Amino acid sequence: MTALFDWLFRRRRSAPTAPPPAFLCSGCYQVKNSTEMHALPWWNPDERAFFMSIRCAECFPNSLGEARTRVRAWDREAERAFRAFLKTWRIESHLPELSGLAPQAKAEAVLEHVERTSGRTFAAVFHGQTP
Repeated sequence: MTALFDWLFRRRRSAPTAPPPAFLCSGCYQVKNSTEMHALPWWNPDERAFFMSIRCAECFPNSLGEARTRVRAWDREAERAFRAFLKTWRIESHLPELSGLAPQAKAEAVLEHVERTSGRTFAAVFHGQTP
C-alpha cells in the first residue's frame, strides 16, 4: 500500500547528502573537512621560498606566525621569494590594494589580509575560484 501511495503522490525519498570535500593539512598531515581550510603563504627554509600552504584551523595560527617572522626578517632572499609567490599565484590581481606598495609592505599587507579573512581568500584562489 505504501508503494502505491508513494507512486500516486510521487513521494521522493531524500537522497543521502555527500560529505563535504576533504583536504590534507600540510601542518599536521591529517585529513580535514574543507570547511576548516585556510590557505596562506608559508616560508620553506629548505627551498628558500614561499609556498601556498593549506592548513587546518589548529595549524593556521602557528603557520601565520612563522610567515610573519620571516617577513619581519626581510632581506633580498625574502624579497625575491615573495615576489615569485605573488607572481605565481597572481595575488595582486586578487588584492589590487597592493599596487604601489614597497615589497616588504606588500608582504605585510598580504599577511594582514590572510589574518583578517582567516585565509579564506587564498583558499578560493588555490581552488581556482574568484574570492
